[in-house]
Amino acid sequence: MHDPPEVDISKLPAEVREQLAQLELELSEGDITEKGFKKKRDKLLQPYLGNKKIEKVNGADSSSPSTNAQRRRQRRLTRNESRYHSEIRQEAVLQALAQKSEKESKYVALQPMRRKKDGTSSRRPSIQNNISDCSCQDLQL
Repeated sequence: MHDPPEVDISKLPAEVREQLAQLELELSEGDITEKGFKKKRDKLLQPYLGNKKIEKVNGADSSSPSTNAQRRRQRRLTRNESRYHSEIRQEAVLQALAQKSEKESKYVALQPMRRKKDGTSSRRPSIQNNISDCSCQDLQL
């Protein structure tokens, strides 16, 4: 399942074997990630590996400057690429905003006007006054 370092686990002290079993249990229950498991396992087994592990660690750190630059560039690309910065999303947002503003401009004439409520004579004239102002010809239509 995992790539264990080349150590005979049966020759390890009981305490270390118990800690390894606990780590495997945590991994199977999903308490830690596989990367975390490997890191903790390697840390536990490092004193028993001797020079083998140290050589691997030193070998990994001695990558060329161009490789390091490529890794940094790759990290930069993945960090800057985001679904929020895509052109497709930008166009969709602009289109949705345009549709919303079109709908709002249609209904501006239909929205009621607010009236001041200061108690002055800003009341609507009564219906009776409106009828008396109309001519008889208007009523017959």
